[in-house]
Order: sequence, then structure tokens, then C-alpha cells
Amino acid sequence: MRTQVTYIILLLVLVGCQKENKLTFETLSLDETRCSECPNVEINIPKALENSKIAESINTAIDEEIIETLNYDDELEATSIKDAVQSFSNGYWELKKLYPEEATSWEAKIEGKVSYENADFISIELNSYIFTGGAHGYSSQHFLNFDKNKAKELENWEIFKDRKDFEQFAEQKFRNQ
Repeated sequence: MRTQVTYIILLLVLVGCQKENKLTFETLSLDETRCSECPNVEINIPKALENSKIAESINTAIDEEIIETLNYDDELEATSIKDAVQSFSNGYWELKKLYPEEATSWEAKIEGKVSYENADFISIELNSYIFTGGAHGYSSQHFLNFDKNKAKELENWEIFKDRKDFEQFAEQKFRNQ
């Protein structure tokens, strides 16, 4: 009986001491709506807090994705989220100058969250909705995947062990559908 108790205690100590190896995030919330006529821009994204290469890689990739989504002004080279918001606003105001009676207010909403994480891999889900006039807006969903050990963003094809096998699997599922 004493041996069993010793094994149980040892097991509890080992399990309790294992490091979970999860990154720490906080939500960065930006509401960049400056006036009642201005475009409505809301951003809620995870920001990695650690001072590490993987945290820097994640934060940079998220920023780049948002910049690409909001960059509407050809004359402004957006290098930050603030620049991209300004670019989005400039695009709206240019359209409003050309068509003052027609321009409806623009809207951009970007939400992000950690969708999966283990010791080796982390995936960030970004959902965006952009309305720049017309009948309806545009929604998109992107996943940014990272190798935590190499501290780098993965291309989509890199997340599969055998790309050809996956392509055949997807082709078969598509044909069955």
C-alpha cells in the first residue's frame, strides 16, 4: 500500500511540474472611429506578451495581415496599423469627394483569437468584415500558423506532412461532394 501511495505522489509531482509551454496574450482593442461621418474601424486582436522570437513573429504577422486588409490609399505606404487605418480613411474621404451624395460610411471590423496551441504549434484565427459601399460587405477568415520551436510563420503547405497525399485526399472529398 505504501508503494502505491509513493507512486501516486511521484506521478502527481511529475504531472504538476510539467511546463505547459503556452504563450501569454492580451487583447489589443482599437476603436479608430474619429467622428460620426468617419469610417468605423474596430480591431480586437491577440498580442503576444513574451519577449521572444516567436512572440515577435506572431505580432508582426498579425500586424502585416491587418495592414494588408486595411490599406486602400495608393499614395500612403502603410507600415503600421495606424497607417493602415489612415489609408482606409483616406480611401473613404477620396470617394466622398468624388461622389458626395453617394458615399455611405465605410466599416472595418477585425477580430482575432488563438484558435489552437500546443508545445510546438500555434494558430491565430483572424476574422474580418470590410464594407466599402455597394450591396454588401466582404467577410474573410485567415489562419496564421506558427512553428513555436523555429519561431517562424508557416506557409499553408508546410502544415501537412505529405502535401501530395493531402491534395489527393482533398480532391477525392471534393469529387464526392
